[in-house]
Amino acid sequence: MMRKVCKDLGFERIILKNNKLRCYFVENPQSPFYESSLFQKLLTWISVNGTQYGLSIKKSPKNLILIKDRVPSLAEAREVLEGIKNRYEINLPTSSS
Repeated sequence: MMRKVCKDLGFERIILKNNKLRCYFVENPQSPFYESSLFQKLLTWISVNGTQYGLSIKKSPKNLILIKDRVPSLAEAREVLEGIKNRYEINLPTSSS
């Protein structure tokens, strides 16, 4: 379930370490994902609501990373990601699987 939510939000991988959740967007900066309405709407939602939910975005040399502090467990990480998916109003692509 968590893998699907990550994929729906455009994250290639996530890391939960020291109570900090890091969600890594697609590494390839030329990816069509960065031109998609999904990405644009997600960035807009984070810029408007991110502080309220304790979210920030950081640019590393290889990735754009969504960061959330004070995430003590994988269960909490899943809730954070599902909350993001459910809170911003985007018609996410549906999986046929």
